[in-house]
Amino acid sequence: MTKPNLGIASQTIKGTVPGQNYLFTFSFSSDGAPGSFFQARWDNQVVMQADGMSYRPGWANFDGSAEYSFMVTATSSKTTISFRGEGGESNSTSCMGIDDVSVILAQ
Repeated sequence: MTKPNLGIASQTIKGTVPGQNYLFTFSFSSDGAPGSFFQARWDNQVVMQADGMSYRPGWANFDGSAEYSFMVTATSSKTTISFRGEGGESNSTSCMGIDDVSVILAQ
């Protein structure tokens, strides 16, 4: 599912090794507004999608519940990670966030 007008943050990682596995980790928090939408992508592959996700207070509690990890495989020497999202039906007051993004070589 693709929604128009999603806010996008992305970064290209140079030096990934095709066929090599990586651990893609980030923290995600949402205020749970109805109609909110979020995607995390490794290259063009959606690794996480949340549509109308409930309130996620992990950042407020610092309990680790906001952290998500995915084992992914590089397909080229340049890999783009991206986060796409939009607030809920009340866009002006809705919020979600990402932090602590990391990509490390899997052992």
